Amino acid sequence: MSDTIPTSTEVLVAGAGTGGSTAARAAARAGRAVLLVDTGQADEIGHKVCGNALSRGGLEAVARHIDPPSGAEIAQVLDGGTLLLADGRTSIEVEAPGVVVNRVLFGQRLLAEAIAEGAQLIDRCECVSWEERDPPSVRVRRSDGRETVIRASVVIDATGYRGVLTRVDGPTHHETLTRADAGIGYREIVPLVEPLPNPRRGFVALSPKEAPGGYAWVFPMGERLANVGIGASLETTGHDLRGALGRLLEEHAGLSASAPVTAGGGMLPLRRPLASVVGDGFAAVGDAACQANPLHGEGIAPSIIAGALAGQAAALAVRSGDTRARALWPYAASFMRDVGASHAAHEVLRRTVYGLRDDDFDFLCVELGQSGLMLRTIGARGPRLPLSAAIGVAGKLARRPGLFRRLLRVAKLAEEMMETYRAYPEDPDRLQTWIGRVEYNLRTLDHLLGARRPAGSPRGAY
Repeated sequence: MSDTIPTSTEVLVAGAGTGGSTAARAAARAGRAVLLVDTGQADEIGHKVCGNALSRGGLEAVARHIDPPSGAEIAQVLDGGTLLLADGRTSIEVEAPGVVVNRVLFGQRLLAEAIAEGAQLIDRCECVSWEERDPPSVRVRRSDGRETVIRASVVIDATGYRGVLTRVDGPTHHETLTRADAGIGYREIVPLVEPLPNPRRGFVALSPKEAPGGYAWVFPMGERLANVGIGASLETTGHDLRGALGRLLEEHAGLSASAPVTAGGGMLPLRRPLASVVGDGFAAVGDAACQANPLHGEGIAPSIIAGALAGQAAALAVRSGDTRARALWPYAASFMRDVGASHAAHEVLRRTVYGLRDDDFDFLCVELGQSGLMLRTIGARGPRLPLSAAIGVAGKLARRPGLFRRLLRVAKLAEEMMETYRAYPEDPDRLQTWIGRVEYNLRTLDHLLGARRPAGSPRGAY
């Protein structure tokens, strides 16, 4: 870290979370001068309000770009857990291997690796606005009020869903984000009065009445410590999430917790990635680019993938002397065709399921949840299931032919959305045509779902 803020650099990375630190590491490793700016104090970077869970698939994806969490960075290994379905009565045991990450230790390691590669950290410093676009210049403010304008060849925004560089006049395709595009949640790390009977099993309550369209979770971090939280769509939430979490833990999870070690709220996207995540001299990664999975909210792996790709693209662009959007485009195309394609399909599924009538929603959760088909669908990279699973779905839904027909049409649309993202344009000149295809698919989805439910009743996901 440094107390002196340089006025120029080759790559400026705003935000030192998993995506930002990974981007800084990649660009610095490629020999570029990198400045990493974060609002937190250096030894506290890594704190993040989320469930901190990584699925086995997420771990495998992370391992393709960096060393995945290991040792003390893994707070707990999970074998699976209990899923309480939306009717509030039916629960099933699921097998879903993964880990709960100690985000502080993991984040500190990623930060240390970026610094070891040559990135310079400026902590307790906030990016407040664009100063200029050509060349890219960003105004930053230290915690003591001092302001500096930093000129960079490439700016990477990794500051989260509310990232000012992306949201406020960012040099990308402008998309209007709505309340339905965001989730809001409350989370605590709590010591437990009694030890967990099985610390390798988590607990998730699906769409509880206190958070319609959201979920609550308990992810063990040892025998007497747990990550607990509750979240809902920003469009539908109106409850006291903190109070609701306490009631759910006691009533359904059977837990008695002490005062939290840490607590807080946060936001994350519930939609497909932004259509364009790059501009001239600019790239957005992680939640700033809406890159978390819209179905279940996992964002650690996507942010790391995006950070690695963006950092590499920025380094190549700086070395070539051309930092226009076209030069940074390989990052956007790679992410969209791989991760973005499955996220786009998952958004279609999320909007469909949580837009159902209450009786159809409960039926779907109970019937598919008990058979294990729900978890197989959530874990899939797209809308398709193996033939045996598809037959099982058909058998379960035969009693509701109207719902069955709708879901068949939506599944086809989800696959079309995935194929659209896999055909992400080779260059920015074709972006507007591609956006038209995406919007056509979304309008078709709106038509299939019919009229919106009454205000306050649509379901969302966190």
